[in-house]
Amino acid sequence: MLNRQTLTLLIPGLLLTLASVLLVASGHGRLPALALMIGSVGLIIGALYQSTRSAPVSQSAPEPALTRDDVPLLGAIVLIQLVGLLYMQTFPLHYVQDEFITGYTSYTLPSLTEIEWFRGYPGPGEWIAGFPILYYALQKPFIELFGLSLETIRISTWPYHLISAGLVYLIGKEVFRCRPWAVVAAVIFVFLAPNLYMAGYGMHNISSTCFFLAAFYAALRMVRDEDRRWIALSGVASIMAYLTYTSSYLTLPLIGLFILL
Repeated sequence: MLNRQTLTLLIPGLLLTLASVLLVASGHGRLPALALMIGSVGLIIGALYQSTRSAPVSQSAPEPALTRDDVPLLGAIVLIQLVGLLYMQTFPLHYVQDEFITGYTSYTLPSLTEIEWFRGYPGPGEWIAGFPILYYALQKPFIELFGLSLETIRISTWPYHLISAGLVYLIGKEVFRCRPWAVVAAVIFVFLAPNLYMAGYGMHNISSTCFFLAAFYAALRMVRDEDRRWIALSGVASIMAYLTYTSSYLTLPLIGLFILL
């Protein structure tokens, strides 16, 4: 059974999602959808205020990292992120040429046995820069299965967006040790302007964001549980972040400093 605190956040969260769907379906200026969205945000703020007064953040041992009460909240957050992804697809002029370049690069990637895994891709002179090949290798099967189009290029990046939203919730719960504030962190992330802006593109840098968040969450769990298996997972996620976007070379040093300090 869901407790009262969870329901007071879940219900307005679902209403907020419904309002977002109505806005996507009917346009920006529909008063009922806007009123529903504003009212839902008000209910969330009220629920957070009430929970803070009745149960302030405790510094005692936290509850298990993931419980049954977290599942519907995670589902709602992922659903809201999905609505945001769908919403950003309604702007026909919101695109960049790099989407087509990365998608075509993945589509024309050689077979796995012919790939030079330790060289930047595309090769010298083919593009302004070379990138780690892992992202293209992960995207290629999806494009081969569903065909090469702007829609499939963008949809192939959606799992990274959805997983990132869920990870922000889990990280928030670890940091704040308070479920309501974890919801706040995730909702802010979902509606953050840069996140929504990038959600409209089928670009590969979101993959490194997802792996970075996974690395940070694993590091938090290692500190909390004192289980070395988590640091191994954090290391793997850090490497994956780098192998999908080179600027993520900062991930591993930052995670290392966090653990040491």
